Amino acid sequence: MRSTDPLDLVTFLADLLETGIWVAATTMTAVVSVEARELHSEKLRLLQDLNTAWHDSARWRAAAQAHVTGLSRAIESQFRTWGLTEAEADSARLMLKGLSHKEIAMLRQGSEATRASARDGGIP
Repeated sequence: MRSTDPLDLVTFLADLLETGIWVAATTMTAVVSVEARELHSEKLRLLQDLNTAWHDSARWRAAAQAHVTGLSRAIESQFRTWGLTEAEADSARLMLKGLSHKEIAMLRQGSEATRASARDGGIP
């Protein structure tokens, strides 16, 4: 019997190690499964938030476009009331966009002095 005791101890330790590895693998599988489920839930929440934000931005863009369209119509109406020529209205639009007299002249292939003179009522 003495000769089998060391073998039984080695077998016992091997079985114990195998069981430990099995328990560790099972635990890790459970942990990974829970983490994967949480990540999936978070992904769904983020996709829902993204979809909501996209719809909100579409509503804001539509509202902003309506305001811009209304403003453009009001500006064009005022230009007609003032009796601006198409060239003058074009220059005025560029000024509203923030371009300088020099930039407008370059775009319209005229001179800054000509534009300033026309703006000041023909005074050079």
